[in-house]
Amino acid sequence: MVNVASSFRPGQPPAPHLVLRADAGGLRGSGHVMRCLALAGAWIDAGGTVTLAAAELPAPMAARAEAEGVAVVKLPVAAGSPDDAAATRDVALSSAATALVVDGYHFDAGFFAAVAAAAPTCVIDDGAHVARYPVRWILNQNAHAQPALYDGKAGGAELLLGGAYALLRREFAAPQATARRGLFATFGGVDPHGASDVFLDAYARLGAAAGIEATLAIGAANPDAERLAARAMSVGVTPARDVRDMAVRFAQAELVVTAGGSTLWEGCACAAPMLALSVIPEEAESAAALAARGGCRYVGPRAGLAPEDIAAAIAELWSDAPARAALGRNARALVDGQGAARVAAILKGVSTPR
Repeated sequence: MVNVASSFRPGQPPAPHLVLRADAGGLRGSGHVMRCLALAGAWIDAGGTVTLAAAELPAPMAARAEAEGVAVVKLPVAAGSPDDAAATRDVALSSAATALVVDGYHFDAGFFAAVAAAAPTCVIDDGAHVARYPVRWILNQNAHAQPALYDGKAGGAELLLGGAYALLRREFAAPQATARRGLFATFGGVDPHGASDVFLDAYARLGAAAGIEATLAIGAANPDAERLAARAMSVGVTPARDVRDMAVRFAQAELVVTAGGSTLWEGCACAAPMLALSVIPEEAESAAALAARGGCRYVGPRAGLAPEDIAAAIAELWSDAPARAALGRNARALVDGQGAARVAAILKGVSTPR
């Protein structure tokens, strides 16, 4: 991890600089940081530079960010605290940030107001859970995102809502169509709520007679990776550690089983037939809304599901090829994979929302 000041060279015209504020690890999972890194990739592709400021960040995720050309700054503060706001503001000011992006459920209106003075600020939001948003932009990429969610909260903020603004990495911009085979399960880079074990319980109940070849993605930052890999093999599932070709995996799968977070939009871009469960309330709302638009099959919140419920849902969708094909078509119609580039252009002030 580097000091932000070290990434600027005196005497050179400054490139547009983006500061991202997000955390990962523990119960936060990895989704907030991963979608910020998708935006970082689009910003860098357009000739800019990026800093990720984090109070909590597993080493594998920091390494991944740095490999993408993102400077990583560790903030020695409690995440979401007034000290965090001051440190984030300092990073934005010292880097002469063109824009600041904040992503996480632990940030509140006071935090937004404190940092927004340092640079034009975009909040990545999933559920309008904050009383007010004193910022320049609000980005909610979810299927349930509607202007009414922000009535009385947005002030003068510009709303960037829906799948057109889904923040997906470069690989999802133009996924390659391919013959589909097997089941692919993924529950994020950290999987803090143990959804992988729930899936393995369900798969074990399907039995060998189901004839479903399955792979489980296990993130590099998952603290339980070794045990999960061993357990997957014990029930006939192939473990895939630190997967870097997610678009290929989605494009090749006959069925994707996943949680209801940002992975849903990756699957949509790849026209993947998806079966989703949710592990937090924000995911439940998002997955249910996508299902209502025909973009996935939603089986419900993890806490209320027995392994037999998930096994039955997998078996039903696996046996219905027309239903899977329809899910894939509907999903692709909602997300074109260009959201990160679209948002980067808006934050730079060179484009208007679609």
